[in-house]
Amino acid sequence: VRWIRNDVHFLTDADNNHLCVMLSARDINNSKVEEQKLKDAAKLDRMTKVFNRETAMEEIRQILRQESDKGHSLYMLDVDNFKALNDTLGHQAGDGLLIRLANKLKESVRETDVIGRIGGDEFFIFMREVSEQNCAEHRAKQLMSVISEVAKDFLQVKVSGSIGISRY
Repeated sequence: VRWIRNDVHFLTDADNNHLCVMLSARDINNSKVEEQKLKDAAKLDRMTKVFNRETAMEEIRQILRQESDKGHSLYMLDVDNFKALNDTLGHQAGDGLLIRLANKLKESVRETDVIGRIGGDEFFIFMREVSEQNCAEHRAKQLMSVISEVAKDFLQVKVSGSIGISRY
């Protein structure tokens, strides 16, 4: 796909009053690509590349408006002992944990699910059509295993996770 801007101008020939058409095409691809990058950057958390809080909340609201007759689950994830990790290994290690966690969370959910970073070490995941209690609990256990898997890379500090579930 390449962005092109077409402009059409109608002109009247001064000598014979014929109507003429002037068509111009201009390549605007670079500016459109940059515009899209800015739009994407405004929607994503800069470090983890998941939705920021505002974008994720808007995505969830939109799904609930369109699919209010279906059951969904919202998971709130918190990395426990994250401050100790930052204090012991430094903020670069803490950032690394958050980036890896976000990537693993993206791998473990469907494309139709919504992942957002609330801030700090807190994430939320909205899963469409996961309404049954046992299914929601099963998915929560899977998400906790993702946190455990990422935490294994930081053995100097005991990092774990907490999760809360809300069903709609």
